[in-house]
Amino acid sequence: MTSMELKTRQEIDEIIHMVLFQEKDPLEDDGEIDEEEQADAGVESDQQELFRKRCGQILGKMGDEFYKEKAKGQADVQEQLQQSQVQEVINALSEANSWEKFKEVIDSSTEGTVVGDSYKTLGSLILVLHGLRSLGEGTKNLAARLARRYVSEAKLDKDIARMGGLPKFLADNLD
Repeated sequence: MTSMELKTRQEIDEIIHMVLFQEKDPLEDDGEIDEEEQADAGVESDQQELFRKRCGQILGKMGDEFYKEKAKGQADVQEQLQQSQVQEVINALSEANSWEKFKEVIDSSTEGTVVGDSYKTLGSLILVLHGLRSLGEGTKNLAARLARRYVSEAKLDKDIARMGGLPKFLADNLD
């Protein structure tokens, strides 16, 4: 809490205390004029005027602070939205690049073999998954997504189903 906010809150508390614990509201006139009121009329009207001015100043400060904080909050939200959109584009490009490298590694490891030999392709996939597993926890989700994509594109679904299914295959090779 800044010193400006603290000062404003203290002033508001003082005004509330003045209004609550006075016998009558300084802004209200009961219509009756007695001798004391006539003697103090000049002093009270000055006090009432000062009270009103002070209330106006405090409310004005509060309005200014609210406006500044609201504008700052809106700017923060817009900045976060732009950053998240940029991050989404970077992530998409990074995943596309990762996919190309993943596919290239598997294809290069089966290069020169009989086309359509799904067991050699599965062996290459398993080796790549074991290599990605050794990189750390952060790559497991990416490796699982890339493996699913490769299995569907290489039409290895039936072979993996014989091995217990894709979830079991990924669990065995990534965990």
